Amino acid sequence: MQMLQILLALSVLIVLPVSAQETRLHPVRAYCATYEVGGMSKGTFITCQRAWGRERFEQWNTSTGIGPFRKQDDKHVIFLGEHIYTKQKNKVLRTVNPIYEQLMSRLQGTRVEDLQEAFMKAMQYTPTGEQRTVNDVACTVSRSPLAGNVCLTDHGILVEQRVMGQSQRLLALEIGEEGENSLYDPQAWSLPIEDGPDVGKVLDDLKGLIPERR
Repeated sequence: MQMLQILLALSVLIVLPVSAQETRLHPVRAYCATYEVGGMSKGTFITCQRAWGRERFEQWNTSTGIGPFRKQDDKHVIFLGEHIYTKQKNKVLRTVNPIYEQLMSRLQGTRVEDLQEAFMKAMQYTPTGEQRTVNDVACTVSRSPLAGNVCLTDHGILVEQRVMGQSQRLLALEIGEEGENSLYDPQAWSLPIEDGPDVGKVLDDLKGLIPERR
């Protein structure tokens, strides 16, 4: 589920030929959405963004397991540009998105809507023609053999998703709402911030272990 969230987030990364303060990573300047999570993991998921997606956070309040054998799995993750801050028990782990800069440079001048469309095609999403309304929010259903069903608004906001036995269903959407400032600030946790592993280097090392095709 987390991986699909990352893929959907990456699908809206974009650089427009304007100043850094106006760089848009999403068609909507700010919004907050609350979801019901179902499947092996159950609970709620809240995400808010501001500054056209340049700043975003996720709060997960879920438990994973079967019947009475469940483990609580609460998370708070902050995305600030290329940095990702994950709150842990006694510290905050700061990592760098290894493809952020690459996307920012390669996609310069591309409209966010064009990028979303290209991502949907790459993931083999095909519109089913079905229109749905979930808690007063309209969306269009697409199906992919790789990533299941997804229902998105005209502006690319996730409304409903079903993949590999997991689901997310929108409970509330507030366009223009940003959430509290402290929820975007890793310093607000009053925990030491430590740098995590260099994911980009790990990926490069893994590539070196795979022999090239001849």
